[in-house]
This record gives sequence, C-alpha cells and structure tokens, in this order.
Amino acid sequence: MNIKENIKSIIKNTYNIIYKVFIEKKDERKLQKFIDEKCRENNETIYYVISCEKLPFQGLFGYVGIILAMVKYALEKNMVPVVDLKNNPNTYLEENEVGKINSWELFFQQFTKKSIDEIYEKCKYVVGNHMDIDWNNLPNMRGVKRRDLCAYWSVMYRNYIKFSPQAEAYCQKEYDTLLKGKEAETLGVLVRGTDIKTCKGHALQPSLEQVEDEIRKVLKKDKRFKYIYLATEEKKSEEYLKEKFPGIIITNERTYYDTLDYQKGLSYVNLDGIKTKYDRGIEYLSSMNLLSKCGGLVAGQCGGSFAAFYMNGGKYRYTYFWDIGVVE
Repeated sequence: MNIKENIKSIIKNTYNIIYKVFIEKKDERKLQKFIDEKCRENNETIYYVISCEKLPFQGLFGYVGIILAMVKYALEKNMVPVVDLKNNPNTYLEENEVGKINSWELFFQQFTKKSIDEIYEKCKYVVGNHMDIDWNNLPNMRGVKRRDLCAYWSVMYRNYIKFSPQAEAYCQKEYDTLLKGKEAETLGVLVRGTDIKTCKGHALQPSLEQVEDEIRKVLKKDKRFKYIYLATEEKKSEEYLKEKFPGIIITNERTYYDTLDYQKGLSYVNLDGIKTKYDRGIEYLSSMNLLSKCGGLVAGQCGGSFAAFYMNGGKYRYTYFWDIGVVE
C-alpha cells in the first residue's frame, strides 16, 4: 500500500469512527427510547394485529421483513404490535395446526405480554394490512447502502427478532458445534438458487463462478479468513464450492431443494414424510444465525442474507452483496 492509499485508509477509518460514535449511536439511542415508550402496555393500549391473511406463502425472513415494516407502522401510529400467524394458513403451519399454534412463536418471542387469543377476547385492537407499510422502506438493500437505515433496522431486529426458547436452544447447539471460537476466521457465504432465479421482481443471483471469484478475492485480501460458512439450499452449489475450496467449507443441517419440484416456490414444496414445516424453518433460522456471526459476508440479495446482515448489526469487517438487477 502506497502513501496515498494509506492516507485514504486513515481518513476513511477516522470518518467511520466519528460517524459511529457521534451520529449512529445517538440515532440508535433515540430509536431505542422511542420503542421503549411506544411498547408500554396498559388498559388503554390498542394492539395492531399483524397477520398473514392476504399474503402468499413466504420464506421465514420474507415474513420477518414485512412484519418488521408493519411494526414500524404500528409504533408510528401509537399502537402495540402483535403477530398472529395462527389463524390463517402459512408456510410454517401444518394443515391440522391452523387455529391451534402461532407459528411465529415457534421461532420468535411474541411482542406482547398478552397472547393473541387474549387480545382478541379482551383488548382493543386493529387488524393490520400489509398495504399499510411503505414497500420502499423495508430491511433490504437500501440499508446495506445507507448507514442510517442499517442502524435503524439493526435496532429493530435487536428489539423484535428474539428467538423463542426452543429456537434459541437449537441455534445455540449448532453454533457451539460449528462456529464457536472461529467466528472472526470464518467468511459467511450465501448462495441462493432454485425458485429465486425465475421469480419476477426478485434480485438476480450470481453464478457459482462469480461466487468463487469473489471468495478468492476476499481470502487473498484478508488472510484472517481460514473457513467458509456456506448457506445454500442447493446441493450442487455446496458440491461445487467444496471442490473449489477443499477442507474449509462449513455447513449446517439442512434440506436441499434442487432435486425437488420447486416451480411454485420453496414455500410450497411438499416434504411430507421427509421434514415437517417447523424443521424446514428452524434449519433456515439456524443457518442465518450462523451467517450473522461470521467475520464477513458475501451474498446474493434475499430475505435471509438481509436478515443476517441486520442481525449482525454492522459488525462484519467485510460485506459484499451482488447488485446486478432483477428477474424480469
């Protein structure tokens, strides 16, 4: 590195420190205070019920992104959000569980002290509509590019995306087995394939050759990376990268979808007798949790990669998202 590059690096690092200490932290404290004030429950509380009644089936973090945007709306309208993924069919309920189990609570803690049934029976509430939200302001690529939005959605994740006890136990076990003690030495890589490649409006995904090239650039630039945690639903992607980077690929327990009929979307794939819907969700949640704890992130754009980014809270020392257009 020459003198000019050294000076640029020093200026950039100094700016980042000043921004984080004097601007970002102040904004985070302000938002945290706002959340704390708005979420106080009393006899006059009006609850904002977030359901999936009019939504197509989503992946776990597709739901999370929409729900967080609806939480934002609720707080701004002086209502306390609560999630009802119980009374309508959704990706993570078996047919015989609809009306009996709140699938949100299988993976995450509820936002309120009261259950959804108690709110329906005894409290004032408004049933939310996913069209209430600003679809241009979701926890997505905009927050990757803008530090203020990154800080905002990271705080929202920290407050509202808290694992349920059973999900916490599952994720902790995989973390202890696969990643604990080598987080900083592990580059997280997310490779999406299957249905997202043909779904109109979704971000275009990189080829495996592009992924390989980017990984090699990162490993060359940052010698601290000794392992790769790979999150993918395609067996062929795992096999390709294991061949290119032998002995350093880490993967978790997961379902592979590239040999199944996924044309309607992964959320509609029939895995009866193979995996329960809960199994599919918890594998995905644990994988994104592991991704969020790595030292760096290289990923295509999707709900899971954005979740890992915001759960990480801006602590990655290297972040790269492909931004190469959308499926038309």
